[in-house]
Amino acid sequence: MKKIVLFIAIAMGITSCSLNSESDSISCGNTRNVAFKSFNTCNTLITETVASKAIIIDSQEKFNATFKPCTPPVAIDFTTTSLVGLFAGQKPSSGYDIKVQAVVETDCEVVVSFYEIVPKVGDVVTPVTTYPKDVISIPKTSKPVYLQRVGQNNEYAIIGSFRGACTGSACQEFYRLDVQKVLRFKDVVYGDYAMAKYGFTSLVYKDDYTSFIGGIPSEVSSLKGQTKTYGTPDSHDQGGIYFEWHQGTVVTKIYLDNDDTTDQNSAILSFKKRLQDKIATLKTKN
Repeated sequence: MKKIVLFIAIAMGITSCSLNSESDSISCGNTRNVAFKSFNTCNTLITETVASKAIIIDSQEKFNATFKPCTPPVAIDFTTTSLVGLFAGQKPSSGYDIKVQAVVETDCEVVVSFYEIVPKVGDVVTPVTTYPKDVISIPKTSKPVYLQRVGQNNEYAIIGSFRGACTGSACQEFYRLDVQKVLRFKDVVYGDYAMAKYGFTSLVYKDDYTSFIGGIPSEVSSLKGQTKTYGTPDSHDQGGIYFEWHQGTVVTKIYLDNDDTTDQNSAILSFKKRLQDKIATLKTKN
């Protein structure tokens, strides 16, 4: 068996483990993405943990014994779903966090990659005790589940279509693309595109992020952290297209009118068409 540093094997019968142990994994077969979902309701521990730990919940009994009840209660089908919870432990201030970055599986294991955020020198934080956590749901599996501590991926793009005078789930379609996965955001509020606040589903489908980024027009890439609007998106219920590009700490945003306005040159029009086509394709993926 191959030794993988900072991997944590969690047998499905074990309720928790440390985030700082090591274990052998049994890597075999092709790697494929797992469709995981954020679980950000009813996920408060009955007793907060001082030390870091990971848990797997695969039954209603374990769920009731682990998390505080909430109103209204959340229905989970534990015959098909398990929860994976990562808890960073007690921290002395705000600014700490822990997040799942990706979930993949092979023929014999499931691997959950995660990263932690620690305040940097100069960051403004509040001196209050915090307990960072991230809880996701995954399809129930009999395979061993491993955790892998990784560095945070700060290179990704968010694309979306929006329309204000519209009802239904298709009015705001937003996705995050990176080299590992595609996220479909849930219940995005019109005009509020701070995507970290929204729940999501990770698609099994994996896009070619490198190829996608390679097609960004020079006019957009040269903005380097600025925000620019082309035309007047949604001014007469025609909607618009949104693009947000994260390059480390540099975040570039553009809003594109669905109408082909005069300030959209041929390169911008071509890029808008690519975004529209990409969103249409992602709508069909799961």
